[in-house]
Amino acid sequence: MAQAHAIQELEAFCRSCPQPYEVTDFLDTLGFTLGFEMAAQVSHDQYTPALPAQYHFERDDGMSIIYLAGRDSPMQGEHFPAHNSRFFAYTGADSAAFGWVTRTIAVKWNLTWQHVVSSEPPTHDTNVA
Repeated sequence: MAQAHAIQELEAFCRSCPQPYEVTDFLDTLGFTLGFEMAAQVSHDQYTPALPAQYHFERDDGMSIIYLAGRDSPMQGEHFPAHNSRFFAYTGADSAAFGWVTRTIAVKWNLTWQHVVSSEPPTHDTNVA
């Protein structure tokens, strides 16, 4: 049975663009493993923005971090601050650990986390029983 806690989603826009290996190595020290990666996607028309490379990290407790290694473009009606990369964080079973992990990442890359205004569930579910 799935756990009954609410998933908290945070995002942070980063002025720097750490190398993917740097993010991977750092998150490894926090108990994360790289579960999925996708190369940057080039747009072939004026309506679809290009997508930066994505790296999805997971922990055994269900917490996940997604790193977009490059600038991404807002959808119509959205506005993004100036940034060179972006992080997303999703809670797992331990909200105290989530707070510690997000603070640690914020210090490492000088980020300010914010709650995602319009949210969709994560693309993968690590809390399925």
